[in-house]
Amino acid sequence: QHGELVFAQTPFYAEGGGQIGDAGVIEFEGGVNCVVSDVKKRAGDVYAHIGKAQGGAIRVGDTGLLQVDGERREKTKANHSATHLLHAALRDVLGAHVTQK
Repeated sequence: QHGELVFAQTPFYAEGGGQIGDAGVIEFEGGVNCVVSDVKKRAGDVYAHIGKAQGGAIRVGDTGLLQVDGERREKTKANHSATHLLHAALRDVLGAHVTQK
């Protein structure tokens, strides 16, 4: 089942500022896990981990071990930095009217 999981604390970065959210796995007792494909910031400091449960059901109150896909995060960080460098170069060549949204 697809759904969103919310935790009191998370090591996952949420989507924002032109950067995609982290991916990874949340492991629960009994062999149940959730494969996280994205993280979005909701109202306030609420972070929704979007993913698909495997191996059983996840219930309110279950505790999980949150594991970020480190390789993907490093690639995302590099891509995000490269985007900023490209944007700066485009502004230098084409002018201040070039914007990044």
